[in-house]
Amino acid sequence: MACAEGESRVAIASPLGISKVTVGKWRRRCLEQGIEDLQDKERPGRPRTHDRQRHFKISNDPFFVEKVRDIVGLYMNLPDHDVVLCVDEKTKI
Repeated sequence: MACAEGESRVAIASPLGISKVTVGKWRRRCLEQGIEDLQDKERPGRPRTHDRQRHFKISNDPFFVEKVRDIVGLYMNLPDHDVVLCVDEKTKI
């Protein structure tokens, strides 16, 4: 829709976090096939597989519940003019 309004590929791509090439691809597909047919196409190669974990592991931390309440409370009631940053603890980052 932004393309139809005359927006450039760069102006569309940047806020969406995609490349201008992707914007061009989807625009071309929309013009050729119509907006109703804008679905991701099948790709060659082996189908994707997902090993979905069937259980949830609860932390052994004795203060786990209190910590969860604090974090959820912070996100639900964010103070004015504040920013919450979340950083995952990954070993190789």
